Amino acid sequence: MKLKINKSLSRLIIILFLTLSMLSLTIISVADNNYNIELVGTEYEFLETLGSGSQKFNRYKIMISLKNTGMGVSDEIRVDTWGELEDENASLWSSSAIEPGETVEFIFDQILYGTGEHMLFYKYYPTNLTLKNSYNSGEGSFKIDDGSITKENTPGFETILILLAFVFLYLINRKIK
Repeated sequence: MKLKINKSLSRLIIILFLTLSMLSLTIISVADNNYNIELVGTEYEFLETLGSGSQKFNRYKIMISLKNTGMGVSDEIRVDTWGELEDENASLWSSSAIEPGETVEFIFDQILYGTGEHMLFYKYYPTNLTLKNSYNSGEGSFKIDDGSITKENTPGFETILILLAFVFLYLINRKIK
C-alpha cells in the first residue's frame, strides 16, 4: 500500500508540474504581448510649393494614425516617413507610447522634391528594436499629390461614340426593313 501511494503521489506531482508549466508559459506569452499596435489610417494635406524653375519642392502635412488595441501601455513606438527620392536613413520620425484603446496621430511636415505625384513610405516599430514583433510594427506606402495632375478625357471621343451609335442604329433599322 505504501508503494501505491508513492506512485500516485508522484503521478499527481508530475501532472501538477506540467499544468503549472503550461500555465506559466501562457502567462509569460500574455505578458510579452499585452499591447497590439494597428494602423488606423494615413492622410495628407498639400500645403504649398516652394522654390522656382526646375528647383520646386512640395510641402505636405502627413498624418499617420496608430491605435493600441491591447490591454497594456505600449512600449515607445517610433514612426518614420520618407519620400521616394530620399534615403530611408534620412527620414523624419516621431515617437510615443500609446495607452490601451488610444489612437495617436503622428504629424509630419514633409518636403518632397518636385511637383505632381509622390510615393511616401512609412514604418512603425518600438524604439527598443529587441522588442520588434508583428504585433507592434509594420510598414507601407501611399501616393500623395499636389493637385496639379489633371485628368481630362480625350477630346472628341464622346462625339465619335455618338456617331458610331447613330451608324449602328441606322444599320439595324435598315436590316429590319
